[in-house]
Amino acid sequence: MPDQTDFPLDQLLFLIARSAPNPWYPAEFSREANVPREPLEHALDKLRLARLIEFTPWESGKGQGLQLTKGGVQVLQSSRSMARLAKGIVPSFADAYDVQAHGRISGPSEAIRAAFLRPAKPRVTQTLIAINVAVFLIGMLIAMRAPNGQLATFDENSLRLTGAISGETLANGQWWRLLACCFVHFGGIHLFMNMYALWVLGPIQERLWGRVRYLTIYLISGFVGSCVAMCLHPEATLAGASGCIWGLLTSQLVWLLMNRNYLNQAIASQWTRQLVTAIILNAMISFIPGISMEAHFAGGIAGAIVAALLHVHRFGRGIARPIALAIVILIPILSIASLVWAMNNTQRWRHVVRIVEVRALMRPAPANDSGEP
Repeated sequence: MPDQTDFPLDQLLFLIARSAPNPWYPAEFSREANVPREPLEHALDKLRLARLIEFTPWESGKGQGLQLTKGGVQVLQSSRSMARLAKGIVPSFADAYDVQAHGRISGPSEAIRAAFLRPAKPRVTQTLIAINVAVFLIGMLIAMRAPNGQLATFDENSLRLTGAISGETLANGQWWRLLACCFVHFGGIHLFMNMYALWVLGPIQERLWGRVRYLTIYLISGFVGSCVAMCLHPEATLAGASGCIWGLLTSQLVWLLMNRNYLNQAIASQWTRQLVTAIILNAMISFIPGISMEAHFAGGIAGAIVAALLHVHRFGRGIARPIALAIVILIPILSIASLVWAMNNTQRWRHVVRIVEVRALMRPAPANDSGEP
């Protein structure tokens, strides 16, 4: 039996190659050959990190499968490389699908390997948190300068000046607030809860999706949540990153479901249960008075849809890829179109528009510099 701390890497690579074209299953091999799993998994991790082997879909009764990559095939065909591998020297192979060289990932198994074996700093998450905190501090300074300023709950003026949205501001043409309000918070507790959730969810999401896709999910989720909330409740003042956070929650669930065949079944099931529990708890919180249930649920639905489309764009084939990307672009456009329809056709919005018109009539006329009456 191989030494418990030094499993022969060259023999392991040969065993995986010999099972081709079928996958090689380490759980099955460990059971039949009476080989301890710990040294076996340690050796497999070395080969995966060197990109000589890759995951295949999970198979019930057999577990996680493995197969050679193009790099593994070339190492196997090189007597020099195999001799080095026998000494425990693992080559770092960069094949045609190298992420750093070509900026792309060939498939879900490679994406999973890259996410967990080459973690990058969560720079997008750090930037989003920094922006939210900066906006909060600006709002806090504005609130403190008010006659009865307080830190626990910002006044309407500080919220409005930092980007919060209401039906009146939207009726006045301030459409930029639909996204800006996602970086505004009502107080310290509101900010802390959302930023803590972002710090927990963000880094792993950024690794799984990549920075651009992760940011796309975050922003579109928040934007769609704002549009839906304003469609239904234009009389309310809306602020907070909760719609964005909901989008991250549901997008992570989508990632798990769409990549389940490439994950360890026990880990995937545990992860799914944890996410479903978190979603249920957040759904219950969404029914508390004063919280925009519409923004939460709309952000979650948008996050799930955008995540599925981005997955197709990332790993799909043929015409499916540009179609998926086009639908992603259409989602915020359709959200704005729905909001415009609501502004022109619903009773609540007619009431808001009337208030805006009355206030415009009551506003003092500008001084006439010509001196004419």
